[in-house]
Amino acid sequence: MQRTPKAAIIVALLLVSLIPLSVQAGDSGGVQSSAAQLSLTPQNPVMGGSVDIEVGLYNSAQSDAFNVQVAFYKNSISTQNRLLQDEITIAGEAFTTVSVTWNGLTEGVQKVWFEFSAGGDIPVQFNEEFTVQGLPNLRVDSASVDQSQPVYSGDVIDFSALVLNSGTVDAAGSNLLLSVPESADVILATPALTAGSSAWVNTTIIAPSSGIHLIEATPDIDNSIYEASETGKTETVQLVVSSRMDLSFKDDLTVVSDPEALEGPWMISGTIVRTNGTGPANIPMVLEINNPLGGVVMGAPFSVQIMGTGYAEQPFSAELNSSTIGSLPDGDHVVTARINPFGESGFEQESTDNDEASGLLTISPIPDVNVDPPLCTSCTVQSGDDVEWRITVTNTGDKAVRGYIEYTFDGINGQSPQITLADGEILTWTVSLPTNLGEHEALFTGNWVAAVGSWDDNKQNSKFSTSAQVESKLKLSWEYASLSVVDADNERAASPLQDGAAYTLSINMTSKETGSANFSCDDGSGNILSTMSTTVAVRGDRVSLSCTFTATAAMTTIRFIPEETSIADLFTMSFATMAAADAADDSTSSDAGTMTLFGIGALILVGILVAAVLLTREREEEVERDIFDYCPACDGELEGTEDRCPHCSFNLKKARSQFHDCHECGESIPDLLDNCAYCGAEQDVSSFFERRERKERKETVKEMVALPEEEDEDRIVTGTQNFAETVKEFGFDEEHLEEEWDANIEAAEAEVEAAYDRRHADEVALEDMTEEEIEEYKSQVVTTLKSSRDESPDHDLDAILASKGELRSLDKDDGELSASDASIRERLFEITGEEGVLPGEKVTVGMTLTDSALAGNEVAEATANFTFDDDDDLPLSGSTKTAEEQREDAKSRKPVRRRSARQRKKDEAEKEVSNPIAECGACGADLPPEADECGTCGARFG
Repeated sequence: MQRTPKAAIIVALLLVSLIPLSVQAGDSGGVQSSAAQLSLTPQNPVMGGSVDIEVGLYNSAQSDAFNVQVAFYKNSISTQNRLLQDEITIAGEAFTTVSVTWNGLTEGVQKVWFEFSAGGDIPVQFNEEFTVQGLPNLRVDSASVDQSQPVYSGDVIDFSALVLNSGTVDAAGSNLLLSVPESADVILATPALTAGSSAWVNTTIIAPSSGIHLIEATPDIDNSIYEASETGKTETVQLVVSSRMDLSFKDDLTVVSDPEALEGPWMISGTIVRTNGTGPANIPMVLEINNPLGGVVMGAPFSVQIMGTGYAEQPFSAELNSSTIGSLPDGDHVVTARINPFGESGFEQESTDNDEASGLLTISPIPDVNVDPPLCTSCTVQSGDDVEWRITVTNTGDKAVRGYIEYTFDGINGQSPQITLADGEILTWTVSLPTNLGEHEALFTGNWVAAVGSWDDNKQNSKFSTSAQVESKLKLSWEYASLSVVDADNERAASPLQDGAAYTLSINMTSKETGSANFSCDDGSGNILSTMSTTVAVRGDRVSLSCTFTATAAMTTIRFIPEETSIADLFTMSFATMAAADAADDSTSSDAGTMTLFGIGALILVGILVAAVLLTREREEEVERDIFDYCPACDGELEGTEDRCPHCSFNLKKARSQFHDCHECGESIPDLLDNCAYCGAEQDVSSFFERRERKERKETVKEMVALPEEEDEDRIVTGTQNFAETVKEFGFDEEHLEEEWDANIEAAEAEVEAAYDRRHADEVALEDMTEEEIEEYKSQVVTTLKSSRDESPDHDLDAILASKGELRSLDKDDGELSASDASIRERLFEITGEEGVLPGEKVTVGMTLTDSALAGNEVAEATANFTFDDDDDLPLSGSTKTAEEQREDAKSRKPVRRRSARQRKKDEAEKEVSNPIAECGACGADLPPEADECGTCGARFG
């Protein structure tokens, strides 16, 4: 049975849901329901059927109720009896309905439980009882077929079936269906049956073909009785049918002919098979061919003799010639061999369905070219696009042919290259052809033209005609720059519009392709103001749409709606509209009040904006300061990319990574920020960095100095004119002394250069470095941490002095050490590692004097040897070069003219003495000499 429609019940439930719930309704988290809101469909369910259960829920709160838990149970609240468990959302102050279906009802009193909870509140539970009615239940208790004698195909046999009502309710009369293989279904009447009673239904059936078959009996086939169960009703009986003699063909027929003989003869051969036969028999046969032009072409009848018992085979053959089948057209034909075509007696068989066998007989045709209707890959294209055509040609003959395809497409004529088709060949030629502009149907016609010396038997099947659909899909786009609104005097409308005044809105549209389009103009509420149509005949033309409307306060909306959304988009435009001064209705007053509130709000916002501008306005000096970056230590201008201030050598790279806590909000912010990024509080940037004096760059004025005149190197500037004679008294030679002085001067110059290189090693190294290497070099910091060697006790001064044994001190009253304190001085030299002359020690002065008249001079020898070797090492110097390298450099270097050292100005010397400055060894910052910590990098000095 079909379910009763539930539309009326659902409508009734919705009407009931509109009635406010009584005070007895269960409430959980603001969601209310009770048993009164539970409905059953149908009201009187039956056994084996189903019932639809629906419950209405109401959310009494104004807010939505999320995650409301609902559940249905059958008979009792338990997991195994749960019908449905779900989680729903109920809108504020709204009703909703949940439902479930209970299938497979059992007879008797049943109970359905419903449980819900919302917002974590205590669940609410209620139930509803209902009664399930009993039903009749018809089934075939037993069935039988008479097989006391062997049954052959076509025999009539008896069949009986016992129908039982096993239900609890009486059953009316019904029909029983009897299904017999290879026969039509039989409908048998079944009498009315009381609960628990049964009745026999009898009939006869025709035995099917040999084999084992199943016969089925099904009660109440029309479903006229609503039963408790529709399963287990059918009863099946097995029927065994014995086999008769049967004739058939082993395989299909074979047709053989001479390939060169277009008119035959054709030899047809095959094999006939007999099963369950006894003795010899002459089997009558005939060959038949269905004529496509109508009728059947039949060959002369013949017979095939077969012998043997049981299974037997017998080959046979027959001939057909042109006189027999001359009326057939050229091509392939099916030739059929039929057994006992005239129905002679004595040849009763198990089945006659297998009494035919077929083969293919081919009558070679005169070569003919068949052209199939052309196919297009896309038969609907836009105007101007190409259409790809595929034309298939077939040579239906046995000989090769030649020719070409001649065609006309959309007014364009053409032909294909010459095509050669072998016998039976199928070829597809593809060509792409352009279409004309505009929407139209492009015709494509043509035919196959045989080449000279070739064949085409039927020229009618060599022609073709088809078409392609060329679309010109119109597409319009709104040209917003052309939008205009004019009043009734055709003057440009002023904003806002006036309530009740008539205006006309116009706008242009640009087009793609050609075609027509319809538009409607409405006021945004579905009220059609006007309709209009436009046609584009030439690609790219512009069209104009206009709509006259009456403005309504406080907002007027105009829409242009295209009839086809694929042609254009929806156009919507809204205009602010001012209400008329004499309007006095409630709606106008309300709109005026709204506009007044909007105006007051706008004035307040403008005031806030002006105040913000005034409060955040910057003075000229602040604006100028924002243009550049400034050093936080000396306020020197920066370009923003320096890592060290060029004015005071302040370490900017390290300063950018310093942070402090904001004094207002406590957030950590960079020291260089003037205002807190979180609360906007001003920050005293200068308090986080040491104040430095900016070094003013002095422009160096180059003075023009005249080159001195070439001096006479032989002119004696100082000394005595008889220098050579004087030095001879000391045992020297003037020439040797000059060479020694030159060598010493060169060595001294080398030492000065080495000292300069050492002093300015950092600047020299920076000249050959890249920017990355310079940045890495400057980021190196000399820390004040002590090494393990410094921490060693042996490195301590007290430890060193203690290791020297007994110590003696020199008090203030003792004065300085004298010659009599030689032992103390010697001990002091031993401790400090210094070298000195002790009292009583011999001292050898640089060169030996022969004058013994000088006091304290002890002449060791009266002669002196002033000779020296040129290979002797030069005097020691601070250079890292070897003596040999220094000698080579001295020889190759030109003499350098010496100049006197520049005397420092008195004020510079006094300034340097009055303002002594030290330098941080870590970051290079200038510090007072007494500083014990660097304010820039934080390095501490021990």
